[in-house]
Amino acid sequence: MWYNCLSKYLLKEGYINDPTCPSIYMKILENKFSIVVDYVDDINIVRTPNELTKTIDSIKKEFHMKNLGRVTFCLGLEIEYLNKGVFVYQQTYIMKVLKRFYMHKSHSLCTPMVVRSLDVDEDLFKPQENDEELLSP
Repeated sequence: MWYNCLSKYLLKEGYINDPTCPSIYMKILENKFSIVVDYVDDINIVRTPNELTKTIDSIKKEFHMKNLGRVTFCLGLEIEYLNKGVFVYQQTYIMKVLKRFYMHKSHSLCTPMVVRSLDVDEDLFKPQENDEELLSP
């Protein structure tokens, strides 16, 4: 019932429903966009800076809702906001899987991984170069 009501409202407001994923609605105007993602009774909004207030105000006119701020955890993904972008990881999910298979107390390797391209033409196992960043544990 909630999905049908929200869907009808967003389509009326000019959003386009993604045919491959029916819980995603997009509104693209010139160099601005707003993407509304519905999951059960939660809504996540991805947008250009000026569109956020417009989108939230528009939805608040029709529905009672609380703005919980930036998403930090969604569908097993942990989201961290950095100066240069967004970092998405699954540490909590990985720990849950390790505990399920009784591997959460196993010891990690002492050999650090190096951040590098996954270009198949390069040797992924070459020694670390001076300008390469080490991944943290």
